[in-house]
Amino acid sequence: MSYVVLQPARNGRVYVYQTTARWDSKKQRAVQRRLYLGRQDPHTQKVIPGRPQGEDVGPGLSLAQVKKAVAAGGDAMRNLIRRVRQQTTSRCVSHGANTGPVVEVAEPGGLHLVRQIASATGLEAVLRRVVGNPSALQLILLAAYQLTQATPLYLARAWMEKVLGRRVFARQGFGGEGDLLERLGRDTSWRLKFLRAWAAQRHHPRALIYDITSISTYSRLDLAEWL
Repeated sequence: MSYVVLQPARNGRVYVYQTTARWDSKKQRAVQRRLYLGRQDPHTQKVIPGRPQGEDVGPGLSLAQVKKAVAAGGDAMRNLIRRVRQQTTSRCVSHGANTGPVVEVAEPGGLHLVRQIASATGLEAVLRRVVGNPSALQLILLAAYQLTQATPLYLARAWMEKVLGRRVFARQGFGGEGDLLERLGRDTSWRLKFLRAWAAQRHHPRALIYDITSISTYSRLDLAEWL
């Protein structure tokens, strides 16, 4: 049997759990298992589904809706998410929006900022002329990733899928990030062509300054930080 428990915390928030009681034959007593469902909004008293240390799934649901989802059995969190999507879809339809259920949510904020800078400075146009459209966008994505995340590049693909959405990302035809960066490192013609085009774009300044030091390694190579 499962039921809903509201647990106040020291930070003032109220967290919502699904509590399931079952008989433990070894301990010869009933034991409880708790599943985190979300938090209660202090103003509306609605339950906002989510995951511990994660983002909220969607708008709030009434406590009665949460109890109904828990009573339905099975995966309570999945039931809540389904109810949130149904609620969101019905709200859109009621306002005249011709839309279906939410498939996925992209988060392009950081990319949008970096791409606006690249467009305003002419960098995106230069990259497209030098390396082609897919690779140019991929390099801008990697730049946005480094600026906003500052974590190793092997984690970049998952971030890019989140930023663009998996469906849009799959249509870009990107190759592996390692292959692209390896070619940039080995192909002198690409680098020279870029520097010439970038110098022309910047109206041939007295100097071009760029960073060539970017290495992430778990090795004990002392010289790695100087490469």
